[in-house]
Amino acid sequence: HRDAFEKLAQEYGDENTQKKVAETIRLFYDPLIPPQLPMIEGARENIDYLKTKYHLYLVTAGTENSQLNKAQSLGIKNDFEKIFVVNSLLKKRKKEAFLEIISLLKIKPSELLCIGNSVSSEIADALDINAIACYFEYGENRGDIAKLPRQPHYHIKHHSELIKTCQL
Repeated sequence: HRDAFEKLAQEYGDENTQKKVAETIRLFYDPLIPPQLPMIEGARENIDYLKTKYHLYLVTAGTENSQLNKAQSLGIKNDFEKIFVVNSLLKKRKKEAFLEIISLLKIKPSELLCIGNSVSSEIADALDINAIACYFEYGENRGDIAKLPRQPHYHIKHHSELIKTCQL
């Protein structure tokens, strides 16, 4: 959406309009975060189980301040070995974070499991580097997986499906 708004502002707006659009986009990606946010049902149980068996990393997009505040408000900040914040305002992709994780762990791309709800972001990036992708069809980033050139390895709609479906 950001690209469309920027393009419209460039084509049909003046310099002031472009500045307002840029500020609106910044505010969208860097909102005020409440001190506590609720977790999706089953998320805490999955995190507690998975962190005893696997290396967990959080790869998220937005501004660093906003995303770290969200992790803190959700109570998950300390559940991950590292949190990678991909600056989507600079049009960065999650692929670079995935490659860094692969390098840190000294694993093959096919040994990395990405669980995400954005078809156009982490799922596409995971498939692009030949990692295993689990599409969690939830939230505002739901997308049509049929549009992807390659399909995710797994597809879930509830946290309760994750462990069994992905054979974890």
